[in-house]
Amino acid sequence: MRSVLDVLTNAGYVSLIQGPPGIGKTFLALKACSLRDKCTYISYADPESSLREKMKFVAPDYKGKLNVVSAMSGSVETVYSEILNALSEGQLVVVDTLDAMFFGLKDESAVRPFLQLLYGSVKGKSSSMILIAEGLSPAAEHIKFVSDAIISLSFENVLGQNVRALRILKDRDHPVEQPLYYITLKDGLKILEPLFMLKRPLLGKFSSLNRPPSSEAELIKYLGNRVLIELDMSVEDVRGSLLRKMFMADYIKSSYNVNYVIGPNENTESFLEDMKTLLGSTEKINVITFNAKDYDYKADKIAHLNSSYKQNAVNFINLLADEGFAVKDPIEYEIFVREQLKHDLELNRITIIIGYSDQEAIKIQYKYANLIRKMAVTDGFLFWRSVRPLGPLFFVDIRPEEGSLDFIRVG
Repeated sequence: MRSVLDVLTNAGYVSLIQGPPGIGKTFLALKACSLRDKCTYISYADPESSLREKMKFVAPDYKGKLNVVSAMSGSVETVYSEILNALSEGQLVVVDTLDAMFFGLKDESAVRPFLQLLYGSVKGKSSSMILIAEGLSPAAEHIKFVSDAIISLSFENVLGQNVRALRILKDRDHPVEQPLYYITLKDGLKILEPLFMLKRPLLGKFSSLNRPPSSEAELIKYLGNRVLIELDMSVEDVRGSLLRKMFMADYIKSSYNVNYVIGPNENTESFLEDMKTLLGSTEKINVITFNAKDYDYKADKIAHLNSSYKQNAVNFINLLADEGFAVKDPIEYEIFVREQLKHDLELNRITIIIGYSDQEAIKIQYKYANLIRKMAVTDGFLFWRSVRPLGPLFFVDIRPEEGSLDFIRVG
């Protein structure tokens, strides 16, 4: 599958990057430049010093030659000459922006022949060209007719936060297999890759979970001990299962024991097998099977179940284990939840509850959770955000075979 940068650096291609001001078009073009030994950047807005600082941001280790041509005061003919020279040397050429290049142009009919001439100058060469447009000049629209590739940047709302989205609208010589990507400019430019989870993944040994500071154990205790992680219905069950296991593995690697109230949709043997793959041992895991029907759905009868919990441990609850209780007798279930919260506070222990947004049990758990996180999948991308207290948005990069889970801030 061709990446966005493969498209932008394709030999003989003229690519268009379009989007509103400030969304990251220049950063994306410079990232493409960083993959070539030579790049000529025709700038109608950014001074050379600014572009070189941006290049350091997107590619700190870039050792190639970036030739910046300030076109703010130059004629179209002069700019065209610079472009032809760079193309003849096999360079990647960026024109930023077409809107500025054609500013004030009255006769739009003169634009298309000019662009076709540029297009012909790229074809059959090892060079390539990126043209940037903000859509402010009607003349710039003509580039769409001669572009081999069109990359569109826009802002999209994910869990209440605006995120930079990138779409490949056109790739002339190749099928567009993955049209949607997200990008972040929080720590350099990162183009985020989707992960579609259609089957149980192969697991490697657990290596790391780079989580947000607000997820650290001591901060959780300070904020109130009880954490609810609400999974949107878009989160596949196989991904939800993997997340629970990775979260538990992280606490165990941090020297905690774990009590796990396993869900009715899980097999204890398979669960322990996966945890052993991740950690090499399951000695710190205490699996608890819970069915409220066995206790006549009465909170006071379930109370003694607490004796089966390991002390000095973090509790994890697959909320499906509670769903039958919440549906059968929501009032009694709420009494049960309040009792569990009281134990959490008395023992100063963390309880992490993971459930889906359409569950009856989660509606009651919402009332008593001190911290609430939300997770949702859009087109294969998993996002995480704290909504109580409100926090920034993160992309969750899961790599099952490497045993790693990374939180990348995007908002």
